[in-house]
Amino acid sequence: MNAVTPPLSPAAPPIALVSQTAASQALRAAATQVIALLREVPRGDAPVPRSKWTVAETAIHLVAGTRVYLGCARGEPSPVADLAALPELNARLFREFPTRDPVALAALLDAAAADYLATTAAMAGDEPMPWHMGYPLPLAAMTGLLVGELLLHGYDIARAVRRPWRIEPAHARCAIAGLAGALPLAVDPVASRGLDVRYELAVRGGPRFVCHFRDGALHVEPSGAAQVDCRLAVEPVPYLLIAYGRCSQWPAILRGQMRAGGRKPWLALRFKGLLRQV
Repeated sequence: MNAVTPPLSPAAPPIALVSQTAASQALRAAATQVIALLREVPRGDAPVPRSKWTVAETAIHLVAGTRVYLGCARGEPSPVADLAALPELNARLFREFPTRDPVALAALLDAAAADYLATTAAMAGDEPMPWHMGYPLPLAAMTGLLVGELLLHGYDIARAVRRPWRIEPAHARCAIAGLAGALPLAVDPVASRGLDVRYELAVRGGPRFVCHFRDGALHVEPSGAAQVDCRLAVEPVPYLLIAYGRCSQWPAILRGQMRAGGRKPWLALRFKGLLRQV
């Protein structure tokens, strides 16, 4: 990860492209799916493919992460003050967490997700919440990000223990909508230096938004506000896996699950390289 940290004050308020109702429903379903999977896991020390973590460590990350999101929903600052410090934060968490038993971790995740849903049940979804590094995110966007955490790390655990894992397109749409709000933190300032280019990302069934890269910064804008250079039409589940580095974009391109258009369609191949993982 590049050491340059993006500004914490966005040029415009981050946008929420999903309703809190839809995001909460997706969160409840995703949490239930992960919890059921953990209760079937035979051993917590199974390695996760393409990761340094085990199944138990991945589950610990989900429990702790859901608790952090709960704190943010209550107006408390996230303990993540620097995204570059996340590996050390996770390493300390794994050393100090009191259990690695998958069934016990399933119960802890169940409690944390229930607390989050209860805390946010009466909220509208447009309330700004202090997310990582103090970055303000609308509650609905933050909930969508948590959906993505559950879906992707559930996918990791399922691969590790060779269990089936299905991501519903509607849930993937919620996760991508949440990710849109946090993308300014993911811009690679070196790869995007000197650029002034707009990409429209159109997810089948929604959401739809514009990523405006301008000289090392990224602004996420509503679609239709300005002319774009490149349009990316994507299927929700493949794109979610690609965006979070779980698979290559090339199979999706060959299957027609990612299509480029606009004035400069060739820019599509550059899009992923302009972003780092949040």
